[in-house]
Amino acid sequence: LNMECNLIIESFLTSNFSITMDSIINAEFSAATLLISFGALIGRTTPLQMCLIAIAESAFYAINKILIVFGMFQAEDVGGTLTIHMFGAFFGLAASYALGPQEKESASNNTASRVSDVFSLVGTTLLWVYWPSFVGATETGVDENEMHCLI
Repeated sequence: LNMECNLIIESFLTSNFSITMDSIINAEFSAATLLISFGALIGRTTPLQMCLIAIAESAFYAINKILIVFGMFQAEDVGGTLTIHMFGAFFGLAASYALGPQEKESASNNTASRVSDVFSLVGTTLLWVYWPSFVGATETGVDENEMHCLI
């Protein structure tokens, strides 16, 4: 849902209505911000609330990326520090704050277990292995940009 909304919103903001591999990868980056935000919202939201948050976050992500980071600041953000990681973390914290304090009955489920620790380890390992190639997919190889890349 997040990716589809992001494709539509970024198409309107850039006036480019063609779906290319770059636009799909950028929509996947929008979904990555949702996953980062979900870390602050896990156990606090219902599935319907997460659908609404996914739609809102795709809109705010596109506005932040196109109009603010790449437009107003004209920043070069190859690794997604500003557009993906910081935005996802701050959006998750803001949404968590907007939802109010956590309910008492769900607070008993927020302890670590062996299963959650193993899932965390596997997820972190997969992210560590695949993130460089995922981010590198949008790099064009332009001479000006190559000076900003570390491999």
